[in-house]
Amino acid sequence: MGPYEFCSEKCERAAGIAKRKAVFRVLKPFDSNDRIAQAIYHKFCAEWNDPTGVLETPDVHAIYQISLPYYEDRFLDAIFKAQAHGGSNTKSAWFACQCICDVGVKADDLCNARSCGICMAIKSGFDELAFGKATNNGVYGDGIYAHQNPAIAHRFTVRKAEHNRRVVILCSILELEPGAPVDNILDYSAYIDRDGRVFCARKNVIVPRRLVVYSVKPPAEGPTMDLSAD
Repeated sequence: MGPYEFCSEKCERAAGIAKRKAVFRVLKPFDSNDRIAQAIYHKFCAEWNDPTGVLETPDVHAIYQISLPYYEDRFLDAIFKAQAHGGSNTKSAWFACQCICDVGVKADDLCNARSCGICMAIKSGFDELAFGKATNNGVYGDGIYAHQNPAIAHRFTVRKAEHNRRVVILCSILELEPGAPVDNILDYSAYIDRDGRVFCARKNVIVPRRLVVYSVKPPAEGPTMDLSAD
């Protein structure tokens, strides 16, 4: 019997990764009194800034912790690599897309529909998007697009007609220090343009952290936070 449970260290490592992917993709709702939930709520509202003044201010109904140990480790590895190339900063961004299921409204679990972009993105750590697409295409080419302003991300949300609630993913992104001595900065870093648009050419520089369930209302009414069950 050798030192490995499987035929080699490589196979054992691959099996461990597959097991972690299968077991630890979970959503856990925060209690409304949780300090992390309160901080995310205030961050969401503070960063909500519609440049047209048309989009309404948000009410937050639920906040979930996203547990993805494998993809969190992958993001950590990217940080270590970036540190070897002049250092990095971890920032946040908001990702939104089509959500066809009841997550955050009638269910706390992710669905298995390949057309549900939110659940596909969370379960795969952005390795797969809706309909199994690997990337989205935008002004900077193929990659993962997010935004530092949740009001802009909101424009990309799609939900069932009977749901007035939307969902958005709060992500961690990795950005290299300016002037890092690398040939292609996009191999190590997300790119944030002057408008707050975030482009990730590599999947290891972005990771889902929280899922925020919200609805919009006229600005005059002001935002509220209600994490109680319906």
